[in-house]
Amino acid sequence: MDHIAVGPTNEELDERQAKAAKEGKLPRVQVLRDGTGPKKLTARDPDKQIQEREDFRSKVIDEGAYEDVMLAPDPMHEVAAPYLEPGMAYGFLSSACVKSRGMRGYQVVKDAQGNPVTMGTLTLGKIPQRIKDAREKHQREESESQVKSLAVEYEQKVSQVKRTARDLGLAVVDPGEVQGDPRGGQRLNIG
Repeated sequence: MDHIAVGPTNEELDERQAKAAKEGKLPRVQVLRDGTGPKKLTARDPDKQIQEREDFRSKVIDEGAYEDVMLAPDPMHEVAAPYLEPGMAYGFLSSACVKSRGMRGYQVVKDAQGNPVTMGTLTLGKIPQRIKDAREKHQREESESQVKSLAVEYEQKVSQVKRTARDLGLAVVDPGEVQGDPRGGQRLNIG
């Protein structure tokens, strides 16, 4: 039997993040939409930040301290932090994605000199939060609709297989149904 590793509980994660906040460490995941993130961040060399993150990951993997990954440095947040505005959502856009799908309503964020804010090959883009929320709601509803459609299709196929089996003279037993042995033997609980 395979063993499933259990990670920290939500309470343990909350305690770790509270402790890290007191120590001035930033959690790895930051919400970039409202501009209320940590202050006093200075832009550093993105390549150095990426290397620091890789070093952090290898240390965590080598030492087996998987829970500390939540406190890994986040170079993307540090690059974006000086440009955050309330009411805007931010994302890093790849040139390949922009080439194939367009800007999709995002505007390129520019620094004081008018140059696009980048990190490696990614460009920082912004879009009004209300538009991003509406898109996410639409995508969520579309996904839920597809799942419901698949569930209905599955139930129809199961019913069709059961009808075909009964037409062939086979006994169909549903999950949870108790089936008795016609010869008077033991009863079987299916499912």
